[in-house]
Amino acid sequence: MEHSFLFKIRAFLHTLFWDLIALLHADLLFQYKPGIVKMIKGNFKSRKKYLCIFACHDTKDLISQPALHYLRSLAKDGFDVVVVSTSAGMKAPTLKLLSSVCLVVIIRKGPGRDFTSWRCGLFDSGIDYARYEKILFTNDSCYAPLYPMQRIFHAYEDGILGLIDSYEGQYHLMSYFLLFHRDVITHPAFTSFWQSVRSLPAFFKPLIIRRYEIGLSQFFQKAGFKLRAWVPVEEIARECNIPEHKLRRLNPTHALWRYLIEKKQFPALKVDLFRRYFLLRNDNSWREVIAKTHYDIRLILEHQNLV
Repeated sequence: MEHSFLFKIRAFLHTLFWDLIALLHADLLFQYKPGIVKMIKGNFKSRKKYLCIFACHDTKDLISQPALHYLRSLAKDGFDVVVVSTSAGMKAPTLKLLSSVCLVVIIRKGPGRDFTSWRCGLFDSGIDYARYEKILFTNDSCYAPLYPMQRIFHAYEDGILGLIDSYEGQYHLMSYFLLFHRDVITHPAFTSFWQSVRSLPAFFKPLIIRRYEIGLSQFFQKAGFKLRAWVPVEEIARECNIPEHKLRRLNPTHALWRYLIEKKQFPALKVDLFRRYFLLRNDNSWREVIAKTHYDIRLILEHQNLV
């Protein structure tokens, strides 16, 4: 009981701090700056029902093979793909490779990562986003799909779907996969939210999480839309006997990665698990888990320089 009370006090103080930061007129301090360096049209016209805006960043100014695999899979699943990359030094061969898969490729520089890139892809790519039945916002932060994702894409026809939700901070859908359906896309709230996105530097990560990852879920929930998780974290908490106070400070895609993949056929493994956990602890248990999925483990081995 005491532990839970202290956690609530800490969470309150954390929230209060970032609310005070937000009062410093972040909208004025950090205007939206797309910073577009190049825009390349793909080798085909828009014909599909669904749109994916894919944010990526590669320090080597490339497109990783796992990211390319994910993009090709999404294209096969019926998505027009717009890639927005912050790798400003991307060379012609990589751009040509991307244009063979994507409707539009945008290279941008400047502050702001995923949400800035998603806004850029939505409003600055020249696409008619309002005509699509579904819009997926995703990124290169995970190895996917470990399992086919068609059933996820066709599970619902309204609201917003995430792969998993979280109570860390406040309730929200985890933002590395957000699928918007037609009822949301055509509502003024959709345009309003994305136009409110500012180019916040990575230094302000806690504020980015509060305003955009958590903020997106809170905004659309208040607007009356349904938020669903493909794998609800409360369901996993019941199955794994996780107490409420732990659930509210848990990142499920980190802490429960094995359970998610083995028991729920979760379609994604976060890339940063290698830096945060596997490599740090010399833990190779992920190999046997991935070997049982549909994913080519060689993509991970090469990406993590383990070959």
